[in-house]
Amino acid sequence: MKTARPPRAAAVIEDAEFLASWGVGLTAAAKRLGYCSANSLEKTLHRLGRYDLAARLRTFEPLSTHALAA
Repeated sequence: MKTARPPRAAAVIEDAEFLASWGVGLTAAAKRLGYCSANSLEKTLHRLGRYDLAARLRTFEPLSTHALAA
């Protein structure tokens, strides 16, 4: 038997899926969802078992200038 997620968790997943479908990156999604950092949103998604969604949001992150310099 599968237990239901709390309403807040379900809302975070739904909103993050919507943002990912529009190509929004993890940092921008975290800001839009009211998280203080991309890391905190990623940890929340991991805790909810949505590793796939965190990875999908991560793929839309722009490259940092440090990565380009290497």
